[in-house]
Amino acid sequence: MKKFIKLFLILGVITTSNLFGGLTSDPVKDNISYHSSLERDHLKDYDLNWLSYITAFQKSFKENSKKPLLVMVGATDCPYCDSAKVLMKKDNILKRYLSENFHLVYLDQDVDFVPVDLISKGTPAFWFTSEKGIPLRTVMYGLKNTKTLLMHAREVIEGM
Repeated sequence: MKKFIKLFLILGVITTSNLFGGLTSDPVKDNISYHSSLERDHLKDYDLNWLSYITAFQKSFKENSKKPLLVMVGATDCPYCDSAKVLMKKDNILKRYLSENFHLVYLDQDVDFVPVDLISKGTPAFWFTSEKGIPLRTVMYGLKNTKTLLMHAREVIEGM
């Protein structure tokens, strides 16, 4: 019975923290597993090296990298998200620039844990964050053309 109560309290704390903004963008500090939907292989067709949230942090730490993150928050049944992924796949200049300058993270808000700092009103949402997960600029919603995303990405890199 004591083990059950302890587990209930732990889960309750995590749930309450998530609902009321108690979690941060730091997966180590929050002690939460950020396994991404990416590991289910559905984004392999889009020619970009999308990482899970925790993998991006681990890669930054191992490489001692100051490379920022580009976090795309999407949804499972979002036609605009699918359209954005297709647009990004077709633009070789954008793919090369993003791959060279950012750790790319894809979070499906229906499946993955999305840090409080990155919860979005709509999808797709593109967040530029520091290597520690701190947002560097306001969120960009949607993707009508890749030139806009490339422009924002360049502004982030130039501003660092």
